[in-house]
Amino acid sequence: METEDWQIYLNVNETGNVVDAEYGEKIIPAIEYHYFFLRSEEVAANIFDYRVEIVGNIPTLVKKIPETIEEEISAE
Repeated sequence: METEDWQIYLNVNETGNVVDAEYGEKIIPAIEYHYFFLRSEEVAANIFDYRVEIVGNIPTLVKKIPETIEEEISAE
């Protein structure tokens, strides 16, 4: 079981998508960030696959659902 000891500092855009991040086991961020989380190394390494949602006034990391691309097939 992975421990949640990786520090993740991140900024998001207006829809909650991560646009900038720094992470590591023991880091001091180079700039000021909007959010801070303690999560596993796996989450940290894939942080751009997550977004921030405010749930009950608490910022929460939520894994994005991959969008499916549907091809339009034209009848000829």
